[in-house]
Amino acid sequence: MTINKLQKKWTYCLIVLTTTMAMGVPKAISQENSLISLIYNEQLKPYQDVVKGFKSVLNNSNFKVSYVDNTDYSPIDNNSRLILALGSKAINLIPSKRDNFTVSPDIISTLTLNNNLLMNTPHLAGIAIQASAKTQLNWHKRILPDARRIGVLYDPENSQKLINELSKIAPTLGLTIIAAAVRSPTELTSALKLLGREADTIFSIPDKTVYSGKTAKAILLFSYRNRIPFIGMSKSWVKAGAIYALDWDYISLGQQCAQIAMAILDGKKANSIPLQYPISEQYLLNLKTAKQLKVEFSNEIINGAIEVFQ
Repeated sequence: MTINKLQKKWTYCLIVLTTTMAMGVPKAISQENSLISLIYNEQLKPYQDVVKGFKSVLNNSNFKVSYVDNTDYSPIDNNSRLILALGSKAINLIPSKRDNFTVSPDIISTLTLNNNLLMNTPHLAGIAIQASAKTQLNWHKRILPDARRIGVLYDPENSQKLINELSKIAPTLGLTIIAAAVRSPTELTSALKLLGREADTIFSIPDKTVYSGKTAKAILLFSYRNRIPFIGMSKSWVKAGAIYALDWDYISLGQQCAQIAMAILDGKKANSIPLQYPISEQYLLNLKTAKQLKVEFSNEIINGAIEVFQ
């Protein structure tokens, strides 16, 4: 082979190598088909929207995926590489032992108020269905600017860490947290009386000891009778009488889950991904409750709500 031909050959190889590097070498895993089990209640629109957002991102990615829609909460396909579990019931369906799975699946979950379940389930990366403590206090200050003393009902066993975080952030915003411990439902009445004397509002947190179908009526009635606005955790609370609650764009929430899925498919361990919070934030108002409690909202706040009950 002549020197000129040898030079041409090496030049060609260099061009191919440079082009390949510029384009990026595709990950080997992206060429494999990954089965994703989707466990959710297909009757609920928020669940439908999360799944829609999740699929929209993955279907346009470099990863080859297929789905099994488990909407009847039946046993999970043993070939699943990933599981998207929406709600506490879906998480609890997943066996703790993975001996029967072909590949040990990682879990991505949201739409549960039980953050302990999200943080303590092995092989799980979760998105809390609530805003961060700082975000929630910022919204409280914006929507109810005259309310400075924020009452919080909580069980120390479940929520002490969150109370500490709220108490640390509140003074930086000119706010004060008044925490009332409720270790069992029998302590609710005395805790509410404490907040009635000292708090401007009652701010709900996802604490299963405090908030349930049995306690909701008592808390809302106390709010009305004492004219202390109650901030709910979801649309259902606002519809029932809470003055406002934060809400989420559920398609965006699904897209956020998909970003976690791609990180896992790319080799990241689910349990190495910290608990996340929704990127998209919205809020709902109950103007009937506001009128009852003699609370006035600015036009900017009313017009900015995604839904208003009146």
